[in-house]
Formats: sequence, structure tokens, C-alpha cells
Amino acid sequence: MRYADTIARSSETVSRQVVQDVLQIVEQIRGQPLSGSMVGEYKRADVRERLSGSYRIIYRVISNDLIEIVTIRVVQRRLPRRLPF
Repeated sequence: MRYADTIARSSETVSRQVVQDVLQIVEQIRGQPLSGSMVGEYKRADVRERLSGSYRIIYRVISNDLIEIVTIRVVQRRLPRRLPF
């Protein structure tokens, strides 16, 4: 998992907690895909986000049963202007 490896460079304990928190939010998203906020940069109803500490979990709602995690980024990092889909 690239995300965990990046965080692990600073602290293995912190990386485990961050990944655990993110996975918990992803499970919540699976049950309630429209619970996240629309991403202001994209203004699309199917692209949503949830926050986990200082990370943004950006995802796309494909259907009530299917979501796609687009990216997980530190809040301070800008998102690409265009989505890859």
C-alpha cells in the first residue's frame, strides 16, 4: 500500500493509526456513499470527500453499491485540475 509506505517514513505507529482511521472511513463510505461532501474543486455530485485527520479521501460514487477511491491526499496539497475519468 503506497499510502502506508509514505506515512511510515515518519513513524510506524502513526502510519498504522492513520491507515486504520482511513480504512474505517472507507467502510463508512461503503455503507453511505453520499455521506461525503461534494468536492469544491470539481463541483460534481458523483465526486465526494471525507476527511480523516489531515487527509482528504476523495472518491467517486459509481452506484449505491460501488465507489472508487480516487485519491488520498494531505489537505494542503492541491488536487489535479482534471479528473482521470
